[in-house]
Amino acid sequence: MRISKKSVPLIPLTDFGSSPLLEYGIFVEAFEECASVRHKRMEVHRHDYVELFSLQGQGSVLIDFENRRLSGRSLVAIGPGRVHAWQANKMTGLYIAFTQEFFDGTAPPPSTLFDYPFMFGGELSSVIHLKSNQGAQAEGLFRDINCEFEKHEKLAVEMMRHQLRLLMVHLSRLYAATSPAPFAAVSLVRRFRQAVERSFRASTSVRDYAQALGVTTSHLNESLRLETGLTARELIRARLLLEAKRLLLHSELTMAEIGYEVGFEDPSYFSRFIRRELKTSPASVSPLLANLLRKVLV
Repeated sequence: MRISKKSVPLIPLTDFGSSPLLEYGIFVEAFEECASVRHKRMEVHRHDYVELFSLQGQGSVLIDFENRRLSGRSLVAIGPGRVHAWQANKMTGLYIAFTQEFFDGTAPPPSTLFDYPFMFGGELSSVIHLKSNQGAQAEGLFRDINCEFEKHEKLAVEMMRHQLRLLMVHLSRLYAATSPAPFAAVSLVRRFRQAVERSFRASTSVRDYAQALGVTTSHLNESLRLETGLTARELIRARLLLEAKRLLLHSELTMAEIGYEVGFEDPSYFSRFIRRELKTSPASVSPLLANLLRKVLV
């Protein structure tokens, strides 16, 4: 993929500055500290690592065009590549940023990080509003990981990796309790979405994805339609459209350049794709999305 300076800002983990543990692929900080001194992390951006948040107070987070109001105690998970922005002047808490490499350690592929669908959107929300009897163990693990990060004593990396995996298990239980679809039921859906996430720029062939997943195209479509109401082709188009919308709204690339970024070699075909999917002309798309962004961030 070609990277443009005018695309959605991708903020690297090294942007956090210096820390004895940052080189291992993890950073932990008070959310209010981030909001006060790391202003570009409150604005529209994305990153290639995971962020987990344990928050208190009122605010909102925009994740891929979905604005979620936050109040009371909330947990938020934002996976790699997801475009997001915050309105969070009245929020406090902790956040943990970590890479897939940190999470995996010496474990062989495939990464178990992809077993947690709440980080990638789609069939599960990225936000949990905690009730009074929920989340104590997860919030405690946030504090424990923060303590290890600040003290950075001997074997701190091993301890934090262990605590982080335990935290992901607790988050899975909390997300599963709030989701209408059990994790087991969305297994093929999740694997398909992961495959599309890796390859949507290179392939839009349903047959290719079905073969890679070891199922027939009819079984794949039946499973996807049952859990999402959409076919494989519709989900692939939706992922292409999401990436195009991200770039249309958050970059200064031309329509042809955006088409190239998402895998369309023919600009006219990309324009027809946009017109068909958004029911509007390509020239009207950017103003339309900009107006949407203004509304949801008010």
